[in-house]
Amino acid sequence: MNHGSTAQSRQLFGLVLTLAISVILCTVTLRFSWGFWFPDEIFQTMEPAFSLISGKGVLSWEFTTKARGMLYPFLLSMWMRIVFIFSHDPLTLYVATRAMLSLFFLWAMASIWFRFRRFMTAPDGFNSLVSPWIWNLVFILVVAAFPLVYYFGFRTLTDSIAGTLTLVALFSLPERASPGLVRYFLLGLLFGLSYGIRFQTGVFLACWMPLYALQMWKSDRQILPVFVLGCGTLLAILIYGLSDYLYYGIPFISSVNYFKATVIDEVGNKYGTSPFNFYFQMYDRYLGFLLIFLIPGCFKMRKWWPVLCAVAAFVLIHALIAHKDLRYLFFTFPILLFVIAMGILVSFQFIRQRSRALSWAFLTIAMLGVLVHQIQLTRKKIPWGMGEEVMVPYFEAHKSGIKGNLLIGYTDVFATSGGFVYLGKDFRGDLFYFDLQKLSPSEARRILNEVNPDFVLLRDSQVEWHCSTYGFCNPVWRAGGYVWIQVRK
Repeated sequence: MNHGSTAQSRQLFGLVLTLAISVILCTVTLRFSWGFWFPDEIFQTMEPAFSLISGKGVLSWEFTTKARGMLYPFLLSMWMRIVFIFSHDPLTLYVATRAMLSLFFLWAMASIWFRFRRFMTAPDGFNSLVSPWIWNLVFILVVAAFPLVYYFGFRTLTDSIAGTLTLVALFSLPERASPGLVRYFLLGLLFGLSYGIRFQTGVFLACWMPLYALQMWKSDRQILPVFVLGCGTLLAILIYGLSDYLYYGIPFISSVNYFKATVIDEVGNKYGTSPFNFYFQMYDRYLGFLLIFLIPGCFKMRKWWPVLCAVAAFVLIHALIAHKDLRYLFFTFPILLFVIAMGILVSFQFIRQRSRALSWAFLTIAMLGVLVHQIQLTRKKIPWGMGEEVMVPYFEAHKSGIKGNLLIGYTDVFATSGGFVYLGKDFRGDLFYFDLQKLSPSEARRILNEVNPDFVLLRDSQVEWHCSTYGFCNPVWRAGGYVWIQVRK
């Protein structure tokens, strides 16, 4: 009895330590990388959600062509209303939203840890040579401390939350058929929501679900849990269809138009293309020598063949599409890290059965290698301050008295903007995007007369030209290479 209680206490300590480290890393990420900015991070999520509340918002082509689902903006709009009860500050909204999303990320991390523990304590798992403190150490260093998952894990990107929900559902499923059918239904809801938020998740689900059903039938002759799982998924997809109906007037229209735009019309190619091997290069870049341990890990986790096959299919299918982005693969990294951690422990156990000294030497070298690898990723390969200079002028606008009609004068592409949402809920003017330096004097004058701006946002390097050409010479806010200029009427 005491032995069992001690083992349980050690395992609980491992969970607490894992979550504590994750909380610290989440907090540090939120504190020192709040400048994260990516067009889709605003204009496919926060901006349409803000438009549902305020009626103001710059809607990207995906929404004007009904090619992007409204489920996530609807959910985010509910969250925004809660935040606005306490504060209208745009930076507060930004940080609070990412902090809220980090709770889902921590939920996913806890789910991964529990599944890892089940693998480690299963009768056909590892023997006593691999003690709880050893596998917890490996899990924390390899999985919980991997910098890239914090880079993507709780941004407002659709890929981030859809990937997180997929991870929670995937790692919370029992290995064998369980009588708790409610659990299957709720996990199915998460799978369905992940599709409604990010359609590309459907590629993984379409590959994984049939294989999972086959595995359940072959192992336990059980199909009812899979049926209940599917019912939960279907209900969530119907909720997504309802969101399309409420916003566009046609259910599921965004799925159809998204497929047409991305696969048939290849609209994404306008935003850049990459070779077939791009994703494999990214795995090599961010996983490096850890990829070696996928081999013993996959061998040990043969029961996870539906997941591993679905991941492989997901990557290969996306590799065939010319337009690529690392964020599409976010949820695959924790899965591969899970297998890698298992592979390290398999290797340790194999060596330990032959030589105690060599096993400890192997574990020490492997963990030091992992630590160095994580530090290199953090310092050299991940752009933690991405876009901070772009976001700050929007976060600070209301504090500097910026109001009325605003002209963003350094670009004619709205995506390099913080949008209405990060100007604050109290902003009542309009936004316009024109690079006056690219226009003829007559065209620029016509636009200025139509826009009638009160303030113009420029880069520092453009101020002298705008001052001499149009008399924009009254800076009221300057930071990070950007300047708000007050237009004299």
